[in-house]
Amino acid sequence: MNNRKLILLSNLVLVSSYIYAGDMGLAEVPDSLKRLYIRGDIGANFFNSSQVDTSGSDYNYLISPSASISNSVGYTGGLGYQFFPKLRGDVTFSYRPNLNVKVLDNTPEAGTGTLKNYTVMANLYLDIDYFNLPIVPYFMAGIGSSWFNGYNNLYWPVPQINEYGQTKQNFAWQLGAGASYKIFENFLMDINYQYLAIGTASYTGHYDRYAPAAFTQSLYGAPTQFNNVYDNQIQIGLRYYMS
Repeated sequence: MNNRKLILLSNLVLVSSYIYAGDMGLAEVPDSLKRLYIRGDIGANFFNSSQVDTSGSDYNYLISPSASISNSVGYTGGLGYQFFPKLRGDVTFSYRPNLNVKVLDNTPEAGTGTLKNYTVMANLYLDIDYFNLPIVPYFMAGIGSSWFNGYNNLYWPVPQINEYGQTKQNFAWQLGAGASYKIFENFLMDINYQYLAIGTASYTGHYDRYAPAAFTQSLYGAPTQFNNVYDNQIQIGLRYYMS
């Protein structure tokens, strides 16, 4: 019984010494963890593309005379690490829903649909912190992957057919700049801009049924494709260091 009491007492002493370590009587966070941070952002996204291909009235390849991807709200979360006082990096996941697309063919008619976009990016940041001010500007660059999901088929109203959507993965890269404002010692507000190249958004060229007799009778045509999609992204967010 006495041995059990001694073991219990020694364990309590060890736990107490850890809890009350440090000048303030609190456990010290390891230095390596103090450099970790989490971030969250919300922003506006303004999309464009270099060229849009689609199917003409004969179901053959056609460069669309007019096409668009709607602007959208986006959401970003990430985990980062401060390698050096002026150099940090993070990995971010971004979600951009409800990208309404519109494509004109030579009938002329406008096909309409909705896309989603996801990106996973690895980023590096150079903080321009030379004057010990609460506002710190920075430059950044990142690479990663982008996914376009055509969860809502592209609808062509004249023949009343749907072109099936698909998920397409692309290489993505971004360049940007921003500034952070220190609210508390480990809590910062961040405003940033990125030019983001996110690849190609493509439908399949496969239709859900045959078109009416006035059109070429085929279930397949040239796929509708938004080439070299890019995004001007403006975000505001928060960054929290584990210290």
